[in-house]
Amino acid sequence: MKLFPFLSLLGGTVLLAATVPAHAEGMQWYAGGSLGATSVDNFDAASDVSPDEIIDLLESELGLPVTVDNLRTGSDDSDTGWKIFGGLNFNAYVGVEVFYVNLGEALQSLAVDASALISVGNEPSGSVDAKAEAEVDAFGAAVVGRLPLSEPFSLFGKVGMTAWDADLNISASFSGSASGLPITASDSLSDSDDGTDIMFGAGASWQFSEAWRLRAEWERFAIDDADVDLWSAGIVYVF
Repeated sequence: MKLFPFLSLLGGTVLLAATVPAHAEGMQWYAGGSLGATSVDNFDAASDVSPDEIIDLLESELGLPVTVDNLRTGSDDSDTGWKIFGGLNFNAYVGVEVFYVNLGEALQSLAVDASALISVGNEPSGSVDAKAEAEVDAFGAAVVGRLPLSEPFSLFGKVGMTAWDADLNISASFSGSASGLPITASDSLSDSDDGTDIMFGAGASWQFSEAWRLRAEWERFAIDDADVDLWSAGIVYVF
């Protein structure tokens, strides 16, 4: 994992916060949590897991060479995401924030029409159902800029870095028949990846009491070659 950019930003954030006097006018510490929906762009499991690799899984179970006749793909690129966060507003306009975010799970399915030829000449045929699931979470830090509109309302934007971790699970199953007899096989494999990437976002805040605020925001997280959007609403407590 290339953590240097993330650790540099996190270290700078901590040092910057430490230099602010505890009694500084306008300084506010806060913490909160948000829940929302995620969507993934450019998640393409088939680019990393080819049909040949899916078939290799099944050949190891069947002990037979398998040929692909047709490939159909589908995807479910939305899920529920959530995060917890804490930060420091140096004044009404600038602050820093650290967070943990769970970006949910993206799913890509691969449906394959396949046949397998065995040595005695029988040809079992059927279909292969496969799917690739990726679940992502991340730790991050961001610089936050705010634009007060009126006493209870403000807009904000942020840019930062995340250290993310992705767990990938690939499963495949063959269902068919030969000479009137059913043939089934299944197998799976797991993998993981991690890295550091940028994030950015924007939102609005409403202060409905002295210590509590509601927040609505959109954030985009770069996860390797994919982009994950999180639309969320949350609550913030100001210390």
